[in-house]
Amino acid sequence: MRFDPAGKRVPGERTENRYVEIAPTDAGLAAIWAQLQATDGVALDQKLDALAMTVCAADPRTKQQRRADAFGTLAAGLPAMRCLCESPGCPAAQRRPATNVVIHVMAEQATISGDSQSPGYLTNFGPIAAKILRDIAATAKIKPLVIPPNSSERGYRPSAALAEFVRCRDLTCRFPGCDQPAEVCDVDHTVPFPLGLTHPSNLKLLCRYHHLVKPLTASE
Repeated sequence: MRFDPAGKRVPGERTENRYVEIAPTDAGLAAIWAQLQATDGVALDQKLDALAMTVCAADPRTKQQRRADAFGTLAAGLPAMRCLCESPGCPAAQRRPATNVVIHVMAEQATISGDSQSPGYLTNFGPIAAKILRDIAATAKIKPLVIPPNSSERGYRPSAALAEFVRCRDLTCRFPGCDQPAEVCDVDHTVPFPLGLTHPSNLKLLCRYHHLVKPLTASE
């Protein structure tokens, strides 16, 4: 770099181009595209290798698969991976997932019990296969989704149960072409309250931008 600057093969100093993007690819899989600080990239590479080595030799996954699964271990804040050898004598196989990270997955009860192959829905991802659903359900907290009664509620703001139902029903912003996820959307009255009821048939999800957009009318 000192004597032949034009011959250097390392990228220039452009550390502002850092980003991380995650998006669904194949069924049940998500891809990660990222540019990190060089030191963070090396540290992450070494951390994935270290986590991939916390299972026993009988684990059926390849090293690349263990490195991929290590991202989930990092996201959960766990110090070691769970071994998939299923051996009762393997301490690593007895590890149980424990995390303060919450993700929401919706599924039919018949799929969870094995009577159906209907896919589920993973928030911010999309459909996931029945087998993956059952693997998740083995350690997840399962909460029934209650369908609200047919009567409307009195106030403007829907109850927590009604709002949860609308979010699970709509999944994303209902404005055409918008796919902002439910957790960043407002529950909006289609027919404005109090003329419109606080009822599932009159409620929908809109992201904050589309909620605040007001129709323009022209006067003649």
